[in-house]
Amino acid sequence: MAKKVEWSKKIEMSHKRRGKRMCRICGNCRGLIRKYGLRMCRKCFRERAEQIGFRKYM
Repeated sequence: MAKKVEWSKKIEMSHKRRGKRMCRICGNCRGLIRKYGLRMCRKCFRERAEQIGFRKYM
C-alpha cells in the first residue's frame, strides 16, 4: 500500500509543476513563448507583438 501512496504523490507533484507554465494573459498552457520572460501563448503574442516592440521581417 505504501507504494500506491508514493505514486499518487508523484502524480500530484507533476500536475502542480505543469500548472505554473501558462499564458499570463489568457491562461492557455499550449504554444507558450517563454523566451525573454514573455510567458505568453502564441495567439496573445501575435496580437501584442507590435505593442511590445517586435517587428515582422519578410
